[in-house]
Amino acid sequence: MKSFSEFSQPLQEKNVPDNPALWDKAIAKAKAKFDVYPSAYANAWASKWYKGEGGTWSVKKEEVEEALMDQGSEDKPLIKWFDEFEKVLKKAGGKYEDIKPTDMLKLYYKGVNPKNAAKQLMASYTWDKDKGEYVRMDSEES
Repeated sequence: MKSFSEFSQPLQEKNVPDNPALWDKAIAKAKAKFDVYPSAYANAWASKWYKGEGGTWSVKKEEVEEALMDQGSEDKPLIKWFDEFEKVLKKAGGKYEDIKPTDMLKLYYKGVNPKNAAKQLMASYTWDKDKGEYVRMDSEES
């Protein structure tokens, strides 16, 4: 199974309006019409208005610097946390792919450091001989 950092890729393309002046007008109308901007409703309305006035969209490929494509985690705290978590888990004899990502994310967002998170999760999982993998002890599945 891939580690978390292998799934992370920077966005390399985005949709851009072909008529920026018309899009600016759509945004101005949306700001006047809606109390909250930006919002999903206001942007959807502006997009629909822009298209109704004949506006079109193109996909623009962005130039991505090599530094951004690097899988380094120094400026990506979540990836750094998961990388450290994976190292600690392996040292403890656990398997990264057996742990549910939601369990890891909960501990990350609570501010638990990777070492303590690995200990907590290893304590909440047990080895299932029949399945040949770690399973949550509180899981309803047998």
